Amino acid sequence: RISGWQGGSRATFNVHSVWLEAYRSLFLGTIDSQGHTTLEVETYAHLAGDGGSIICRSGSTCQINCRTSGCKNLDYICENGATCNVSPVQCDGTKNIHQGIDCPTLSSVTSADEYMVKKYELNKELYDAFDEYYQDILDGNYNDENDEPE
Repeated sequence: RISGWQGGSRATFNVHSVWLEAYRSLFLGTIDSQGHTTLEVETYAHLAGDGGSIICRSGSTCQINCRTSGCKNLDYICENGATCNVSPVQCDGTKNIHQGIDCPTLSSVTSADEYMVKKYELNKELYDAFDEYYQDILDGNYNDENDEPE
């Protein structure tokens, strides 16, 4: 379970099951089925997967269960040879939203690793800004009153 705000940010999780239970809990993070034959992800919280990625590797069967806005702006990367399922089933790559439930962005790829390199290159400024922001917090250069680095 990832239950803290941005608790999985910039991290990679190689697991067979995970629940995203907090706002932006996977921001710029990755859940990867590598080493597992199955992967199940539950996106319960508002924008839980925002900016994150779920990789379903060749040979794996993956299931993402989207709730409300939990899958909005979430990349679901399906390697050739993987079985990628999503609920609701109408979130099949042809819709952004179904009956009030946001759908992930589906991508069928030959290599998830190459896809992730391209994603990083396209969003480098965002990754760098987040890393700088997080480092400021770790260094104690953070003003709680204004909710921003000093």
